[in-house]
Amino acid sequence: MSGEFTVTLSYEDYKAANWLLVRRKWLWRRLIIRFFIIGLFYSLIGIFLNHPSSYQNAAHTIIVGYVFALAVLCIGIVSNLFYIPLRTRLLFEESGTLHLARHIQFSDETISFKNEREQSELTWRFILKWTEDEKTLVLWRTSQSFLGIPKSQVSIETLNSLRQILINAGVKKI
Repeated sequence: MSGEFTVTLSYEDYKAANWLLVRRKWLWRRLIIRFFIIGLFYSLIGIFLNHPSSYQNAAHTIIVGYVFALAVLCIGIVSNLFYIPLRTRLLFEESGTLHLARHIQFSDETISFKNEREQSELTWRFILKWTEDEKTLVLWRTSQSFLGIPKSQVSIETLNSLRQILINAGVKKI
């Protein structure tokens, strides 16, 4: 099984891929874990500093710790709503290659990427994971580097072939 296609990433495509990654990193499970860790941290600080004399005072201190944790998470989420689009715009403009047409070929053994300035060929074991939503399919090359593929620019048959090869190669889907 093999296939090939060419995509040209716009800023909007790149931003959609970034938001997909953010949603995958900040799934509710991870958000809840962070909430409990931050809440525990603030609660322990409160207990250490206040030395509550009763269980009621200790419970109050723990509640206050988790209220602080909720506030920290809300501030983080809201700040990311502004930071991520700004950072995405800067990275897209600085990259010098993201806007170029990229020809992608894939087979059972490898995937190759080529544009007018660079090219690479990787075996599937160098693709760490993949994910998709209704607009974008994303391949992670490293924990910080990814390739966003706008689905609107690729035929359904080619996308299905790519998905099947990813599954057969054992690339983790998240």
